[in-house]
Amino acid sequence: FIMMLTHGCEAFHREGFEETITLLERKFRTPVKFRHADYENIIGWGDPHDYMREMSVCSYYVNLIACGAGQGLCDAASLGLICFGSPKLPYHRIICHPLCLCRDLPEFEVRFAMVRSSRDLQQEILSWQDTALSDKMVYQPIRMLQAAVEKKRQQSHQARDSRQTAPK
Repeated sequence: FIMMLTHGCEAFHREGFEETITLLERKFRTPVKFRHADYENIIGWGDPHDYMREMSVCSYYVNLIACGAGQGLCDAASLGLICFGSPKLPYHRIICHPLCLCRDLPEFEVRFAMVRSSRDLQQEILSWQDTALSDKMVYQPIRMLQAAVEKKRQQSHQARDSRQTAPK
């Protein structure tokens, strides 16, 4: 997200990040944490546990521009962060409360101010995210696997029954 604000396109270097972070901190009157992910050097990403520990001290996760399905948002939601995402990304549409899906930075600014000023809304959003995570990322996949196993069992029984009733 910060890369896009800084460069207008995905980039693999940190030029301008610090300035953009400072501007965001002033604008939102809150500290902004950022972790640079160099997709050409996955080894340099560091320990995943450190990443999760860093994220767990935050209150919000914001990613309006991303590549892929949006897995980072699932990590953040599982840690109890209020997540703002893009309606363009599949995991964001699944996990984010509708109020937290933003098309651009101006829309995010308005919605962030609403969320930040209401404890009740924050609780509603966290509850929404928890329900979405458990249903869409845990129970729905389990139900799909169970249905696949049942279908395979039925096919196996049908094949066995047809072999037993076939003329010899």
